[in-house]
Amino acid sequence: MEITTSWTEFKSIVGDKGLMMQYVDFGVGKQYRLWAEEGGVIYNLYLDHTTTPGTGSDEKDFTDNYKADANQPIYLGEDQVMTDLEIRDTDDHLSSITDNRGYVPKTILVENTLDVDLKLCIGGSRYDDFTVGIAACGGEQTINAGENAYFTISDYFPYMMVRVHCDTAPTSGDVNVFFERVKQ
Repeated sequence: MEITTSWTEFKSIVGDKGLMMQYVDFGVGKQYRLWAEEGGVIYNLYLDHTTTPGTGSDEKDFTDNYKADANQPIYLGEDQVMTDLEIRDTDDHLSSITDNRGYVPKTILVENTLDVDLKLCIGGSRYDDFTVGIAACGGEQTINAGENAYFTISDYFPYMMVRVHCDTAPTSGDVNVFFERVKQ
């Protein structure tokens, strides 16, 4: 559902609810489209985009006080693809597959409480069964024993997963892996 508001109402809704303000600039002489989403409800409005915004105008208020902080990525949560995995061998272990359609995975968080170093490789595919078109993203990473790490992802694939292994069999600890995602 879309709700069209005035600039004053929009600022109040965004501020009171802690929503992320987004905008599209259609160019000078045209308009800005501003919106914020909350659980399927989109609050929106259009502001004129002039060459020199007038003092006290809604456009001047937006450009001077809100525009720089708008269009930040909308955090949409995480997808945990490995949960408390207790590795006790040197075999490869595959995570579950994360479905990124409509989202962009931005960061992978790895919690390694194993007593040895962990090797991690990120994989991506166009297909949800990973039978065709598997690509390694960024090469193999090492996460030191007992440490946490994160990796920023620049590649996009509709489906992603991780493969982990250890060169020496661990005797204690476990592994957790999370994909942090934002809206595409």
